[in-house]
Amino acid sequence: MINKHEEELVRVFIKPHKKQRYISLFSSKKGREKILKNLAHFKDFNFKLLQKLEASQQNVSYITSRLNKLTNKDVCYIISENARIDGKNLKISDALFEVVGSQMGTILSIIPGKVIYYEGEEKSERYIGLKI
Repeated sequence: MINKHEEELVRVFIKPHKKQRYISLFSSKKGREKILKNLAHFKDFNFKLLQKLEASQQNVSYITSRLNKLTNKDVCYIISENARIDGKNLKISDALFEVVGSQMGTILSIIPGKVIYYEGEEKSERYIGLKI
C-alpha cells in the first residue's frame, strides 16, 4: 500500500510520463524494491522542481538550516536504499546525519508533495525539491 509521502512524491516530483509506473511500483513490496535499487542514480525526477546544492552547501548544517527555513517540520519520512532507515520517520537532523555522504540513494519527504531532499551516490547529487 502506497503511503501519502510516496504518493505525493510521485504526483509532484516524478516526470509526468513515469507517474503511473511509480504509483504501481510503490504499491507493492517487490516494486518498491525496484525503486530502491535505482535510487543511487535516480533520473526520473522532474528536475525543474529540484535545486542542486553547490559544493559549499553540501553539508549537514547547511541542509538542516535550509530545510528549517522552508518548513516548520522537524520530522521526515525516508525512502532509502539503506534498509536501516528506509520507511521510517526520523527527525530531519538525525536523518541528514545518516544520509549526507553515505553514498546511498535516499529521499527525505518533509512536506508531502511540497518539500523533499534527495541524495544520490555521487557527492554532486544533492538536491532540495520545492513545490510551494
